[in-house]
Amino acid sequence: MEPFDFRLPTRVVFGSGSVARLPEAISGLGRKALLVTYRDGSMRTAGTLGKVVDLLDEAHVSVVVDEGVEPNPRSDYIDRLARTARKEDCSFVVGLGGGSAMDAAKAIAIAAANDTSILDYMPGGKNPFAEGVNDALPIVTVTTTAGTGSEVTRIAVIIDSKNHYKPGVVHKSLYPTVSIVDPHLMLSVPKEVTAATGIDVLFHALESYLSRYANLFSDFIAQEALRLTVANLETAFRDGSDLEARTNMAWACTLAGLSLDNANVVAIHGIGQCIGGHTDAPHGKTMAALGPAYLGYTYKSSPARYARIAQLLGTPAEGLTEAELAERSSAALREFLAKFDLDISASSLGVTESMIPTIAKEAFLTLQPLMDSSLACLDEADAAQILRLSM
Repeated sequence: MEPFDFRLPTRVVFGSGSVARLPEAISGLGRKALLVTYRDGSMRTAGTLGKVVDLLDEAHVSVVVDEGVEPNPRSDYIDRLARTARKEDCSFVVGLGGGSAMDAAKAIAIAAANDTSILDYMPGGKNPFAEGVNDALPIVTVTTTAGTGSEVTRIAVIIDSKNHYKPGVVHKSLYPTVSIVDPHLMLSVPKEVTAATGIDVLFHALESYLSRYANLFSDFIAQEALRLTVANLETAFRDGSDLEARTNMAWACTLAGLSLDNANVVAIHGIGQCIGGHTDAPHGKTMAALGPAYLGYTYKSSPARYARIAQLLGTPAEGLTEAELAERSSAALREFLAKFDLDISASSLGVTESMIPTIAKEAFLTLQPLMDSSLACLDEADAAQILRLSM
C-alpha cells in the first residue's frame, strides 16, 4: 500500500432538519456576520433566507445580508463585499445557497481578512498560492443544492472580471469552519438545477477517480459518490419531493467534495471552467458537454480505471474485456447524461470554433494543476481536440 494523507477539517452537520442546529454550530464565531446569497431572490422566496437570519438572531448574531451572488461570482463583486465585511466589522461570513454562494463567501472571507483584492490570489496575481497571508475570516456554509461539494473543500472558484479567467483560489483557511447540509432545504430545487448540480457531483467523483493523485481514501469515497448518484439522481430529478433521494444526493455531494479535495479533478474541469468564464454557462453543463469526449480521448491511459467507471455508470461487465469496458465508458456517460437532457455539445453553450485555441491555452495558463492531474499526458493541442470533439 502506497502512503498517502487526507484532510477532513470541516465540521459537517448533516441531515434533514439540521439547519435548526445552526445557533449551536456557530457558537464562539462572533456577534456579527455577513451573509451572502443569490440575487434572483430564490432564497428569500423559499423562506430559507428568513429562516437562517432568524436562527442567527437566535444565536445573538446580527446580520448584514447581501443578495447579490450570481451563478458565476466575479472578482469585482467579491472585492466590494470584502470591503463591506471590513466596514461592518463582521466576524465571520455565511454562504447560503449552492456552490456559487459558498465560493463567494470563501473568497470574501480571505479578501476581507487581508484587506486586499481576491485577484491577488488568482493566477497572475501578487500571491497566487496565498502564502504568508492572514487566514480567512471563519466561514459558515448552508448549502441548498447537491452539487459542488464546496462545503468541505479549500477551493473557491471565481471569475476574474477583467479577462474572464475562471480559476480556483486555494488556501487551507478556505475550509468552512462548519457546514450545514440539510436535504430538506433542497426539496424546492427546480428540475433543471437538480440535474445540472447532480451532474457536477457525478463529475467530481468520476474525475477524482481518474486523477493521477487518487489514493485509497479518495477512491473509496469517489466510488460511493458515483454509486449514490447513479442510483438517486434520476429519482430526485423526476420527483423533487423525494426526501430519501435528496438525502442520498446530498451525501454523495459531500463525499465527492471530499474526494476532489484530496485527489483533485482533471482536465474536464480545467477546460470546463474556462468555458464558463467565457460563456457564463452553468458549471454542470460545461462538464456534461466535455465529459464523453474526454473519456473517449483518454480511456487508453488506464483501462482498469475507465472500465470501472463504465461499470459504475451501469455497463454490464459480462462478456467484455477490460479494454472493451474502458472504451465503452464514453458511451455509458453519454447515456446517463441523456436521462437529464444533458447529452449536449460545447457549441450549445456558446463555444465557437474561434474560441477553441483561447480556451485550450487558458486551461493550462490558469488551471495547470487540473490539466496535469489527468492520467493521460495532455498539452494544448490535446485540449483543443477534446473541445472540437465536444462541439
